[in-house]
Amino acid sequence: YIHFIEGTDVGAVFLSSSSEGEQFYAISQEAASLKQTLRRNGCLDAIAHAAGRCPIDLRECANGGQAAGPDWTGEETPSAGVASSFLPPARGVGDRSAKKSLLAPTPPGQMRLLEGIIHAAYFVPSMQQYFSSAVAPAYCTRRRTKMLFRYYGRCRALLRHAKMPSQICFATDHECFYVSLANEYQMYLAVPRGISMAVIGQFYQWVKAQEAHIFVGSFPTW
Repeated sequence: YIHFIEGTDVGAVFLSSSSEGEQFYAISQEAASLKQTLRRNGCLDAIAHAAGRCPIDLRECANGGQAAGPDWTGEETPSAGVASSFLPPARGVGDRSAKKSLLAPTPPGQMRLLEGIIHAAYFVPSMQQYFSSAVAPAYCTRRRTKMLFRYYGRCRALLRHAKMPSQICFATDHECFYVSLANEYQMYLAVPRGISMAVIGQFYQWVKAQEAHIFVGSFPTW
């Protein structure tokens, strides 16, 4: 049962093990109640605000700023990430206080290498959730974005017979691709060739600091 809230791009999806008419009627009643609750407690505004700030731009995070993705300015973006900051904003949806709740603060200067990242992704198998950053502007064409993911696939293919945890760094004339596969997580990085390998650790530390903001934690039970 799929229900979109009027005037927004926010939808609720209900999965049921029963196809009885009474069950779907009960779900429709719950959907109406959920819509009212989301509007009343401010979560609907917060969801729309968080979605509008995706994908997250790591270049701004490197300087301790709040990462507003290209979608915030209305531009089309070739990548998508996960945003799970569902706390209602303290004031208006678009004011500065609301923006501060989206990510945990990053100490200025400590994550400076993040601004050199072309693209980064992080997958958590246990939650079946992934984070995908904004793609650097120079790589935002369809051809160059596909190239990034094609090289990620090549790295995975090279690791297919390796024991986990495993990792690989693959270099082209202009980029370096790093893929790390473990039971707990999978990490994918595309960076300019010549950048310090410390960028790997900085991105991992950034993800761990932002876990509560970029992944959905506990799910409600009905």
